[in-house]
Amino acid sequence: MKRIQLLTGLLMLIAVNAWAQQPSQDKRKESKVQFNLGVTNIENNNLEMALTAFTKAIEYNPQNDIAFLERGKLKILANKLDDALIDINKSLGLNPTLGEAYFCKGYVEFLKKLYPQALQDLTIAVQNNFTESTVYYFRGLVRFKMEDFSNAIIDFSMCIDKKYDFSYAYNERGSTKLMLNDYKGALNDYDLSINYESQNPVAYNNRGSVKKQTGNYEGALGDYNKSIELDPKNARVLNNRGTTKYYMGDSVKCNEDFDAALIIKKDYAFVYNNIGVSKAKIKDNKAALENFNKAIELNKNYGRAYLNRGIVKELTGDLDGACDDWKKALELKMTEAEIIMKNCKK
Repeated sequence: MKRIQLLTGLLMLIAVNAWAQQPSQDKRKESKVQFNLGVTNIENNNLEMALTAFTKAIEYNPQNDIAFLERGKLKILANKLDDALIDINKSLGLNPTLGEAYFCKGYVEFLKKLYPQALQDLTIAVQNNFTESTVYYFRGLVRFKMEDFSNAIIDFSMCIDKKYDFSYAYNERGSTKLMLNDYKGALNDYDLSINYESQNPVAYNNRGSVKKQTGNYEGALGDYNKSIELDPKNARVLNNRGTTKYYMGDSVKCNEDFDAALIIKKDYAFVYNNIGVSKAKIKDNKAALENFNKAIELNKNYGRAYLNRGIVKELTGDLDGACDDWKKALELKMTEAEIIMKNCKK
């Protein structure tokens, strides 16, 4: 009996909604005028005026699902993500088959790091015939974040099938292949990314990192130089170039890049660790320990810094301190520590 009453109640609610007052023809016409004005303002980059126009379009016709969607997209651009979701959800409430709205919702969820929800909504967007290259691109990014690398590659490939010159899709596919240790495939994708966008500093940095990992230090240095030329304030690339110089045997000049990286990003734990390594190389153990200490101060779970600090402590005669650091490094999954702990007391 209760189930029948519940179903009857739902039917009544549906009936009430079906008889909701619809805007007059004049109001629908004015809503369309305001909507078109909003589109024109977007084309002229007058985003505030566009926002006002879409709001008026909604006031004239609260059933205007596309106006809600367009206003939501403008709120995304303004980084008002929660407000954007309200408009996008309103759009979907009015039109549950609006694929672009699911895409926008998934995009906002990606920005908010709500990856499972983003994956679901981006997939629904595709199921509702929104199959632009961007939906596959962002679904690939979501899958990368969720460490579903094989399916991420499929999405980036589908994106490229839709838009063959999508430089960043090649770049992201290359990075995903790198996670699967496909160095040749990654290098090829970074080449293609640069081929379609020669001013892409990210792709140069990434290609440089593959070359460094495969021992092509001269090639890596050239790519890092180009990336820094395009984006001089990128601390990560400066750090990468510094490590390349170190591997090339220049344990002094590498610190020029490390110091430049710290000017840009003072709390860069990786750089302090790398400076520590370079100082240890030239037997400046005091400076090495200071930098490893700083790296660990900034990141209490930096296993590599504990491992390296332990090595320098052993060199300075502090075996107990070294063993404590190696024990901590091992706890942080630095398996190399197990080998060098043989001199430690059980």
